[in-house]
Amino acid sequence: MWFLDDPKTMNIIKNIYEMMTLDAEPFALVERKGFQRLIKYLAPQYPLVEHIFLKKLCHVCMKI
Repeated sequence: MWFLDDPKTMNIIKNIYEMMTLDAEPFALVERKGFQRLIKYLAPQYPLVEHIFLKKLCHVCMKI
């Protein structure tokens, strides 16, 4: 499993945030089973996070 400060993790978070912004998806999307299964398939090392934590990480991630 990657750590939350791993560049790969931060890149995935940045892309999830971009997708949610472009498609007007709620942050709660990350807690839906279909989304979680897709992420686990595409990047099994990615640590799934709750939407509130993702929201906080996105503020940091978008500054990079």
